[in-house]
Amino acid sequence: MSTSTPEGKKVPEERSSLHNAEVKPRKGLVQSVSRALAVLDTVAEAGAPPRAQEIATRLGLNLTTVVHLLNTLVEGGYLTKRGRTYSWSRTKILDLHGRLAPDAKPSPAALAALQRAVQATGESGYVSNWTGDDVVIAAVAEGDHAVRVAGLRVGLSGDVHARASGKCLLAFGPPARAANYLDTTSLIGRTPATIVERDALEKELAETRRRGYSIDREEYLQGVCGIAVPLREGQWANSALALTMPVDRFHTNRTHLIDVLQEVADTAHETH
Repeated sequence: MSTSTPEGKKVPEERSSLHNAEVKPRKGLVQSVSRALAVLDTVAEAGAPPRAQEIATRLGLNLTTVVHLLNTLVEGGYLTKRGRTYSWSRTKILDLHGRLAPDAKPSPAALAALQRAVQATGESGYVSNWTGDDVVIAAVAEGDHAVRVAGLRVGLSGDVHARASGKCLLAFGPPARAANYLDTTSLIGRTPATIVERDALEKELAETRRRGYSIDREEYLQGVCGIAVPLREGQWANSALALTMPVDRFHTNRTHLIDVLQEVADTAHETH
């Protein structure tokens, strides 16, 4: 059984215009490309490989249009057709992954730390990297509690100020990183607990640096908390190790969870 997610969220599904063919692309966008991307997303999100008719129905597109898009994506190597169903090409996924910039990939030390933290606590965990001007989940490991946070996925990003890993990498990264983020980003309130005032967030980051870890107190999603520690590979941290859990277990096990994360992060730093 699963509950809400922290950085993979149980909220009304937020779909961009790419998922709704009835919404015309904004000026300057290519409709056929938007539709092809929507098809790729739909195939990726399906519980089982979908048929063309299922995709057409979900996107509100004509079946013939969808078939042409699917044929193009199969020809380009992005999708694989088996019988009447379609799925992402594993070859293409691995190829794209191999081309990722180094800052988008978790290091072997980070992956080992993630596994140790999840095994020691039973909570779901993830590694996030600072990539470009955002914090992106680079690796995920699910916990083994019957009730756990679900929906974490590699590639999830955004709302840096509301996420444990985001605040961690703002606090323990180079000062210019946090300054630029605060200068250029509107602090959107995802929940009533989200910090949306610059002065308050600066104080939170200073407190994070003082204690050595960051906390998401239902700031990203109500009912879910997170704790993150920096994984240092130099003066500044570019990766964070985080655990996420329902709010009740956060209050009950907070000290233990923090101790495990800090011990694992210290070990990862020593062995790097």
